[in-house]
Amino acid sequence: MKKKIRKFFTFSFNQISIAKLLLLTSISLFIPTSVSYFILINSKSKINNKDYQFQDSKLLAYEWVDFKPNSEFRNLESYKIYFEEYLKNNQDDTLPQKLTSFISSQYKHEPLKYKCSYSWLGCLLERTKLPYISETLFVLKPEDIAKAKNAFCSQQAILVQNILENLGFNYASIGVSYFDKDQKNQGHFFTISFINGKSYLIDTDMTPKVDWKGVFANNFLSKKLSESTFYKMYSTYIELPEKMSDLKLEVVLKDYNTYPASNGLLLQKIVENLSYYSWLYTFLFFVILNNYQLKKISQK
Repeated sequence: MKKKIRKFFTFSFNQISIAKLLLLTSISLFIPTSVSYFILINSKSKINNKDYQFQDSKLLAYEWVDFKPNSEFRNLESYKIYFEEYLKNNQDDTLPQKLTSFISSQYKHEPLKYKCSYSWLGCLLERTKLPYISETLFVLKPEDIAKAKNAFCSQQAILVQNILENLGFNYASIGVSYFDKDQKNQGHFFTISFINGKSYLIDTDMTPKVDWKGVFANNFLSKKLSESTFYKMYSTYIELPEKMSDLKLEVVLKDYNTYPASNGLLLQKIVENLSYYSWLYTFLFFVILNNYQLKKISQK
């Protein structure tokens, strides 16, 4: 058996340049994969909580957000049970306001990102600064967002929309871009929920000033009223231009009943898979090619 294995590898190094390249690639990919795995396992045993797979949070919560994180809410199931129980004792129309106040109290505004030990390939891609590709470390899985206590606007929206979907309510993603007082282009992301024939704005990240009568979202989506409504919502927290014409607000309604960044989530899963198994895939290609060449030569 040992002679066969030795012959197998000796043949690949002496005769087949492509197989040799595949084997060397597999070895080079196995090194960062194994190192990152042992670092992740070690950090998990030391920290002993759900944060071991995420990068450390450093920023403070918004001053106007009542940030009171509850350690009992560290998975989707805990949120599911909480809001199911809430609806048993309260009317559906009160859910958007409750979602906003409760979820905002659990999160401070800071991008939630995986550690490099969780996805070493994603870590390399992030450093390329290429659009979309460089965002592979940003957490997009609702089950992972539920484990943490920091997340920026679009990540919080993913959690909110997962809860709404579980409760059987329709929703849509809202993306906005605008210019602030210094004429710098900014972006924001939140959710519109549709409950009992009414629509509600749910922005757990910045908790804007809205009413909960079910028509406020319609004003925001109106061409005539969107800018003035935006000022009512955020002018207390954001330094907006004095002239409304300088705001240059753009509102995009998208992702109806679908979590935002679905393509990004697919890319993230592919990168994670390659981080774990790319060495194995190249090794299998090496074995297949080597076997094929050995059989071909033996038949001559």
